[in-house]
Amino acid sequence: MGCGDDHHVRVTTSEGTIPEPGTFHGTTSLGGEISMRVGTIEEILLECGNTPILADFSPPAPIHDDGTFDVSFAGAGRSFRVDGIFTAQDAGHGRVHDGDHQCDSTFEVTRGPVGTEGPPSIH
Repeated sequence: MGCGDDHHVRVTTSEGTIPEPGTFHGTTSLGGEISMRVGTIEEILLECGNTPILADFSPPAPIHDDGTFDVSFAGAGRSFRVDGIFTAQDAGHGRVHDGDHQCDSTFEVTRGPVGTEGPPSIH
C-alpha cells in the first residue's frame, strides 16, 4: 500500500521500519555531522556550517508505521525541518530543510555503538 502524492516521493509501508530506541550518527551532504536520538524522535543535533543546532522534542515526535518522520524546529534564529525514513533497524536517511537555505542537505545515519549515551558533541 502506498503511492505517489502530487510529485512527492513517497515510500511504501514495506520499505521502512520503526527502529528500536538508540542513537544514530551520520553526515549531511554538506559534510556536517548529524545525530538523532530515537525510539520516537527525541533529539536532533546537526551541524550547520560552524553552528551546532540542537532540537529536543518534548513531547517526542512520532516515527510513523512506515518508518517515516517529519519534524520542525527553530535554531540559530531560523526555522528547520528534518524529514526522512528509517529503512532498517540500524539505518536511515532524509533531508534537512533550512529556512534560510544555508544548510539544505540530505543525510544518512546509522546506529551508534551499543552504550552510546547521546549524540557526540559537534565542534
